Amino acid sequence: MTKDHTFEDEETPFERVFIDVHVDATGDPNAPGAHTRMGTRLSAEEQAAILRELVDLPRVEFVEDPDSVVVNEGDCAQVIKGNGALVTLGPISGDAERVTVPNDMFPGCLGGVWLTYVLERTEGGWRVTGTEGPIVIS
Repeated sequence: MTKDHTFEDEETPFERVFIDVHVDATGDPNAPGAHTRMGTRLSAEEQAAILRELVDLPRVEFVEDPDSVVVNEGDCAQVIKGNGALVTLGPISGDAERVTVPNDMFPGCLGGVWLTYVLERTEGGWRVTGTEGPIVIS
């Protein structure tokens, strides 16, 4: 949200971040199953842990129904509630030292990004060290 928001070197333009409680991001909108619900949910404990780590972001809110923050204006769906962006996380895979996390960030029909982050364990905790696979920007 602070770096990979598709607005180049500008500060994040988002005032709110909505995180989908369903874990179904693929990191690639063209992947098989990219537009279906997989049924896995973030638990209350996982949501609380995520909130503790995201204190440096704009206001963060978990949503059960992503459509509740997305509206269609003409031919362009947008997250207009609170000038926000909708984030969907995917299943974490990897081991105790390196994991990958698919991620979809959608502010509207233009400016969305789908990618898979690589995180590695450091002395200070988990840190994003890059991406893996395709990066798609709308």
